[in-house]
Amino acid sequence: MHPFGRRMRIAYVDPNAYPSATPASVQAYSTCVGVAAHVEQIWLLGGRGTSADPAHFYGLPQPTNLHLLWLRCLRRKHGWIRISSSVPFHIFALAALRKLAREAGISVVLTRNLKLARFLLRACRFCALPPVVFESHQIFSDALQEEASRQGRDMSAKIGRLTRLEAEVYREAAGLIVLTEQLATSLTERFVTRGRICVIPDGADRRAALPRAKAAAAGPVTYLGSFHHWKGIEFLVRALAWAPDVRLRLVGGAPEPKARLEALAAAHRVIDRVEFIDPVPPVERWRYLAEASVCVLPLTRSVFGTSFTSPLKMFEYMAAARPIVASDLPALREVLRNGENAMLVPPEDPPALAEAIRRLQSDRALAGRLASHAARDVRSYTWEARGARIVKFLHAAIL
Repeated sequence: MHPFGRRMRIAYVDPNAYPSATPASVQAYSTCVGVAAHVEQIWLLGGRGTSADPAHFYGLPQPTNLHLLWLRCLRRKHGWIRISSSVPFHIFALAALRKLAREAGISVVLTRNLKLARFLLRACRFCALPPVVFESHQIFSDALQEEASRQGRDMSAKIGRLTRLEAEVYREAAGLIVLTEQLATSLTERFVTRGRICVIPDGADRRAALPRAKAAAAGPVTYLGSFHHWKGIEFLVRALAWAPDVRLRLVGGAPEPKARLEALAAAHRVIDRVEFIDPVPPVERWRYLAEASVCVLPLTRSVFGTSFTSPLKMFEYMAAARPIVASDLPALREVLRNGENAMLVPPEDPPALAEAIRRLQSDRALAGRLASHAARDVRSYTWEARGARIVKFLHAAIL
């Protein structure tokens, strides 16, 4: 237990479902497991997910001092449309937090949900609540502006409302946790912040990746995760045209972007070398990593790729001791170093991506050296290490 956390009791509240395979759910649960190693008690308040045991589903142990509290969400049908409202969850969360503050003595509330953070911060004006710390993963208005430009739509009114919402949360929160130095710089330049800001990247569970075998040159090139435009999967598919011997395995993704990528692969006549795997529970991701010859992170020059992201998959690639090819972008360079623990290539450049993949598949000494270095480096990015940094920050900023 961290010396600062011996008497610390924390509530982490998030409307995502638990357990579920959404990245937000995986990240929040893993963070709570890491924090639990350093505090007296922690409660995770969320929506109810599948009936699976969370520890088995996520592949992480549930410490005895981590308590899951499921709160109600409103989901109903209106004709053919399913309506989901976050307002009931917010109200139930507020009632539960007030009870935990009164009966369990929680000293701080953590959340990564922007609207929930604003709701709780406003509630603090009228009722007794512990300080609220916000974990920021992006500047939402910047991300929406970029998406509006990509789609050619005018979203100026919505962007304005979102900017005001963000400004209120960043101004009122007792502390801010961010994933990258790039995001911290953007926040301090753009917003007034009352509380302290601490950069704490994401992580991985090294135990889940063990035992680790050396990557085989014959294995597929592997990508794990969603298929959003800024992830750069289109450039990875196109890269196969410059790498005729490479097989690509894409694990995850929703049906619509998957169909788009299948059409792209067919158009470039590489569909026979692309394998699509439906999304799998977090614990099963390690099996696909164990079979990979190279793991890829082909992010684009987007606001996410450049400044915001601290990808779970990056740390999982490192923990699994797989050689990594990634886009050469500032947010990734905070963890990855070209020629040391990964190969970094210009983003949105299929020939360069193909060349790096082929080099790692042919030069197994280089691949092994990069993978071994990445596996050593990830020791600084375990969930337990992240939890210790969060607890230290909370003690300095709040208590």
